[in-house]
Amino acid sequence: MPNEKIVHLAIFEILEAERAVLDKLEGVGSGYNSAEIQVDGFGACSIYMADQGAIDECVVPMDWYKEMVLLGCVANEFPEGYVRAIEAVSTAEDSNQGRARRQWKIVEELRDAI
Repeated sequence: MPNEKIVHLAIFEILEAERAVLDKLEGVGSGYNSAEIQVDGFGACSIYMADQGAIDECVVPMDWYKEMVLLGCVANEFPEGYVRAIEAVSTAEDSNQGRARRQWKIVEELRDAI
């Protein structure tokens, strides 16, 4: 179906003790919620989804965040068309210079690891 929306994902196993840390990093309770989906060959998997009230179509992702997503797409061999669609997303430069430096350092570490 040409109008079907498809999301590609990578599946990771984490310890239950790490779940609270991941929930906090993903913003659970602050605009995001955790949900469970069934994935063929894997079973129940947790995902994070934005609350409808937290979605603002005028807000674009930070440049470093988009780069992290793209690196994940490359590392997990996502389809070229999917990667191109993400590449086309507009971004904003992070005005918080300290956070931007920290995040770009992580981007460089990810690049080195791929």
